Amino acid sequence: MLIEEIILADFSHFQLDWTAFEAPSQVWVQLHLTFDYAECPKCGWVSARVHSRYVRHLQDLSLLGKSLRLHLSVRRFFCDNVDCPKRTFAEQPTGLAGYKARRTLRQKELLQTIAFAEGGKPGAKAAAANGIQISKDTMLRLLRHTSRPPQPTPRILGVDDWAKRKGVEYGTILVDLERHCPIDLLPDREADTLAKWLTDHPGVEIVSRDRASAYADGTRRGAPGAIQVADRFHLLKNLSDHLKALFERKAACLIGAKAELAEPANQLPASDSWPALTTIAAPNQLDQLVKLETEEEGQESPKVSEIVGEEKVVFEALVAAIPLAEKQTEVVVVVSETEVEQTGGRKGLLYQEIKRLANEEGCSQREIAHHLQISRQTVNKYLKAGRLPRYTPRPVQPSKLDLYKPYLEQRWQAGIYKGQQLYREIQGRGYRGSWGLLALFLAQHRIAHPPVVGRKETRGRKPKATIQKSNKRPQPLLSAREAALLMTWKVGELKEEQRGKLLHLLGFDAEVVAAYQLSQEFATMLRERKGQGLEEWLGRVEQKVASQQVRELGSFARGIRQDQAAVTAGLTLEISQGQVEGQVNRLKTLKRAMYGRASFETLKARVLHREAA
Repeated sequence: MLIEEIILADFSHFQLDWTAFEAPSQVWVQLHLTFDYAECPKCGWVSARVHSRYVRHLQDLSLLGKSLRLHLSVRRFFCDNVDCPKRTFAEQPTGLAGYKARRTLRQKELLQTIAFAEGGKPGAKAAAANGIQISKDTMLRLLRHTSRPPQPTPRILGVDDWAKRKGVEYGTILVDLERHCPIDLLPDREADTLAKWLTDHPGVEIVSRDRASAYADGTRRGAPGAIQVADRFHLLKNLSDHLKALFERKAACLIGAKAELAEPANQLPASDSWPALTTIAAPNQLDQLVKLETEEEGQESPKVSEIVGEEKVVFEALVAAIPLAEKQTEVVVVVSETEVEQTGGRKGLLYQEIKRLANEEGCSQREIAHHLQISRQTVNKYLKAGRLPRYTPRPVQPSKLDLYKPYLEQRWQAGIYKGQQLYREIQGRGYRGSWGLLALFLAQHRIAHPPVVGRKETRGRKPKATIQKSNKRPQPLLSAREAALLMTWKVGELKEEQRGKLLHLLGFDAEVVAAYQLSQEFATMLRERKGQGLEEWLGRVEQKVASQQVRELGSFARGIRQDQAAVTAGLTLEISQGQVEGQVNRLKTLKRAMYGRASFETLKARVLHREAA
């Protein structure tokens, strides 16, 4: 009686016939419907005339940890309606199981919940622990066939891309920023796909996106009346990327971060340790330097201390001892065609040959490229150029070993040639690079400066007591990425060590100071939502670029000009893309947890289900 109450608690129109234990882990139950009649599903005719009986086998929820299997006795009835094409029909166990289903509805709902939470294979294991045997493929099939309720059109839509295969194939996620839930996944990140979705879902008023031109174009075509908002995080990231390019060009300012920089910012090293530096700045010399640059252009520049607002005191303390460098000027070398003929370099000869084939023999760009075994883009560039393009040499990238090369040369002259011993010594002095970097340096150094002693003597090791270990480890070199971040952070939030690094950067030359001023202004506009000052800021950047300074920020300003309305909205409105980034992280977690079984439809079902449930 207890088993009958548990199994049929929600079904009063069923009656239990018998119960059997087929195995220690299985329970079989026979039951039947108690109605005396049934309704034809085709024409609705009510019939009580039984034609025959058969048994349906249904899997149900586990019973006390045992697998429960229902044997349902089903009757077939005659349909006495002469106009109905059906002659017989079977009664349906409404509420217990679906048409031709082999599991009960309550078991199906439980398995779908497990599938959405765990996926295929982990979900099958979780179901087996609950006494339900099911395969991982069936779990995924239940997941894909689950219907999803329709989603209302969002008023504020967040758009971002996600990687199906990183660097190869991408999709798009759409998030309702007011309800904080994903509403759809698109199979690609093309403008046409987004435009079609927006056309099919009218009513979107605001679209928050990154700087991708495809999303801008798709939004413009699909929802022309919607306000586009450029995400502030991506704006700051774009600025950092351009500053990184600036410091890659000025790689010299990244080398020379001495151990003394780890000390408080007001204790600077002697000026002779930085060869490029000449004088020590007075408390207001940074503003004087910026003003000196702008006076040549006939305009007045705001003080840097005005940018940081409440952090004025901290900033003035920082710049109180900034060493100023002599103003450096760049010399632009123009190479004439006669000079190319005299030099006879490879690029000069290639330039002459391309011009000859095009002008004298009338060859097409494709024919020239095929004849010279070069790309058509190179041919097109050389034909459009009035003279041979002059390429500046690529800047030398800083190395983690640069700080320790003088010490290595000193030890080499002292007769220590064994690489592993030298590697241990510089590790004790703060080296954090790889052994391969040191091995490459020693191989080149051994050719230029061969050992002066015999082979057996080179194997002799110096006593450990003679190894000079410094108690103060040198600070690692400053990377271009770290330097770019220091240019955009608030001064008051920097640590003492970071202030020392920033102090070193600002003391390199005037161009770095100008880049710092512009970067701080833009970061302040971004944090304080002062988008109305963007036009003035762009004007100052363009003036600096016209005077051959901060060319990298000029590229950043040109990109903003192309998307200025969205950038201004991003610097003004209280719209954040953070919710979209969080949903992308959740999507990545689900995709990686599915071990390669995450097809687009399966992944879409799991991503959209949790918020809809």
